[in-house]
Amino acid sequence: MKKNKNSYSWVLEHFALASFVALAVVVSILVFLSSYTRQDQAIPLPNWVGLPLQEALVNQGGFRLIVMDSVFFPERKKGEVVRQIPSAMYKDPVTGEFKRRAVKEGREIQLVINKFKAPTVQMPNYYARPIKEVRMLLTERNIFIKQEVKILAELCSDCVSSVLDKRGQKISPGDYLNEKDTVMVYVDASKAKKSLLIDLPLLEGMSLEEAREALSAARLNLGKVKDLTQNPAYTPVVKSQNPNPKNRAQVSVGAYVDVVLGKP
Repeated sequence: MKKNKNSYSWVLEHFALASFVALAVVVSILVFLSSYTRQDQAIPLPNWVGLPLQEALVNQGGFRLIVMDSVFFPERKKGEVVRQIPSAMYKDPVTGEFKRRAVKEGREIQLVINKFKAPTVQMPNYYARPIKEVRMLLTERNIFIKQEVKILAELCSDCVSSVLDKRGQKISPGDYLNEKDTVMVYVDASKAKKSLLIDLPLLEGMSLEEAREALSAARLNLGKVKDLTQNPAYTPVVKSQNPNPKNRAQVSVGAYVDVVLGKP
């Protein structure tokens, strides 16, 4: 009987020891997880919106700031933080009040900034095109029409005769503007049923820019451009055009002329 009693005590002692070890392991794991996840270190999230990016990066406040995207707003400063994810404030779903968000220290915060340089877009061919079509082309390029002015240009009814920038300077097709710029558009208010006929200029031997300027001066538009050159060491010139003045002397105002470029 004594032997059985000793055996029983030995089992109890080892069971108690095993339980203590298991408890110690569990406590150690919980302490480690608490330290790892920093559940007790949630701190108020700063608001970087409106600050220059450089200032935001200097004052990270224990967080990791990452620029994830950039947008362009002409009315805001270049490089300004316009959005952060997550936001510094949130709306309490119960009270409806706005409260400061608290997150774990060291968390990654994503920033959206205003572009340092305004993106540019190219003015499309607009001359003698219907105003509805020009509105669509400008909208696609993020250019806004500030004002439409009706004039008697005697081109074609309700078509565009010229476009001016915000300084009042004429914008030619192919010129570059900043995105979200505003322009003034002049629209022909005449009741002309047919477009005027324009003498077709000969473009052969001209560079692409010279051909564009010649067409613009003749109140015509540059159409498709096909470049057959492979060597960038020289400036290609117009080798052929369609329509060609040798075959057709006149075209309607605002018509498109396609060109093929080749070696001088």
